[in-house]
Amino acid sequence: MDEGFSAVRLILASASPRRRQLLRKLKIPFRVIPSYVSEKSNIRDPKQLVQELALRKAKSVANSLSLIRPSATFSLKGEGRALPSPFRERVPAGRVRVRDYVVLGADTVVVLREEILGKPRDAKDAFRMLSRLSGSTHHVYTGIALVDAQSHQSLASYAASVVRMKKIDRADLLRLSRRHMDKAGSYAIQEKRDPIARVVKGSYDNVVGLPVKNVKALLKKLSRGV
Repeated sequence: MDEGFSAVRLILASASPRRRQLLRKLKIPFRVIPSYVSEKSNIRDPKQLVQELALRKAKSVANSLSLIRPSATFSLKGEGRALPSPFRERVPAGRVRVRDYVVLGADTVVVLREEILGKPRDAKDAFRMLSRLSGSTHHVYTGIALVDAQSHQSLASYAASVVRMKKIDRADLLRLSRRHMDKAGSYAIQEKRDPIARVVKGSYDNVVGLPVKNVKALLKKLSRGV
């Protein structure tokens, strides 16, 4: 863990198990409080869109924390790391004040020839998306945002990757269209049973849903007060 953000305590504003798995790479203790804000937006630039939605999610959770009494704490039991000394001086061992947390939000979209594909509405919509993506080279954008729960300082960033999907026959399209309803573009790059896509340029983590390199860079900026 880098010394620049060794004292950071994170809240991940996402229920995604894939994002949890990726965030563990940074070896920073974190809690999960999913955000359920609307993902509707009139923004058509995918770079701006994913950052705006990531920030919306992080702010929603940070604002909910502001309603909790300032002295409230979270247990760090099970997070596997001892607290740094500044936290030990302020709160009981093994606990961190709610407002000492930084909230991380993320949002991912798939873009094919300027059409933005988010999560499918239903199996029919998933079939439509996969049919469009079949045999294509397309882009995946993930926006991330950090919001300090106490100062409400915020930072946002994004990553972009290029993905190539193989041609998929109709039978497989019908089968796959019900498998990944919770994912942008209705597919999972990490799916081992059906490896239908590969990253040809950019970050693999970004396509999975959390560009870890970008998260690390934002945490450093936030720790320096940039």
